[in-house]
Amino acid sequence: MPRKLLRKLTVLLTTLMLCLTVHALAATRDEALTTARQLVGQQAELLESDEDDGVYEFEFRDDAARYDVGIRASDGAVIGFETEYAGVPRAASAVLTEAEAKAKAVALYPDAAVSLALPGREDGGEVYEVFFTTAGAPAELTVNAETGDIQRVTLYPAAAGAIPADRVLEIVRTRDPGAAVTELELDYDRDGYRYEGETAETEFGINALTGDVLEWEKH
Repeated sequence: MPRKLLRKLTVLLTTLMLCLTVHALAATRDEALTTARQLVGQQAELLESDEDDGVYEFEFRDDAARYDVGIRASDGAVIGFETEYAGVPRAASAVLTEAEAKAKAVALYPDAAVSLALPGREDGGEVYEVFFTTAGAPAELTVNAETGDIQRVTLYPAAAGAIPADRVLEIVRTRDPGAAVTELELDYDRDGYRYEGETAETEFGINALTGDVLEWEKH
């Protein structure tokens, strides 16, 4: 990833934490849009906006990336901020090791505590989904498994205190010893944050704050 993009990410993370501190009351759409623009920059083009289940959702684009920002209407908190970089090739094969994939998060965020690097496929290419915490909140990198390029960064500043992703694997194995998690993501709905994922035989949902199993269904 170019250095200027790394610098931009650092600035964005700082802005993100400031936005969390400032907004403690219910937010109007205009206030939420102002917060979102502080994250993506004033030059980014607003492509789409919506409100769903008490969350303002904004999609932006500039020459470098596409941005998705979710802001909770009840208190103005940023529940999710995703940056997907343009022009990153899809990996045809996996070359990076798990340790190298984890190192990408630490290189980008020196305070990162990495819990898991999960191999997978996206748009026909090989990737690693790297789960970690930064500034006390969970985050995720999607890394091209062949080139090491960062394809996407997602920050969840309002989910501070969530259990780490490797704890999710332990919970799954308690229910199904020997099961391997093949897909995992942190999501937000009206009930709060939850991990959603799959094994070869099961789809599951786990409360991201308590670790309680919310869903457990066979394919």
